[in-house]
Amino acid sequence: MMEIVFGKVPDGKWGKAAARSKPEWFSNGTTKVAYPQPTTTKQSKKYVKAMKPLEQVTPARDVTMSRFLDLLSHLLRWDPAERYTVKQALRHPFFSLEIDDPELRSAGLR
Repeated sequence: MMEIVFGKVPDGKWGKAAARSKPEWFSNGTTKVAYPQPTTTKQSKKYVKAMKPLEQVTPARDVTMSRFLDLLSHLLRWDPAERYTVKQALRHPFFSLEIDDPELRSAGLR
């Protein structure tokens, strides 16, 4: 599921370390995920097949969604060293957007 949503496991240092650490999850020492396994249920295969890439789940139709998608892509990187820290995430432009919400205006919150 993660490969479908976030993209393939990277071949770099992190991907190779993951393949060495959990060889049962990868094909022949590569970073190619070994899926499906012989024990994978039909229900699981069907569920995974229905998954969509993050860009389709959260389409960037406007500035708000574009920034949200960018934030998610930084928070969900495969390599933990490349993921945003909490401080980096909180400084992301997504959090500087002004939301034009009538409910906020009527409550005096905007």
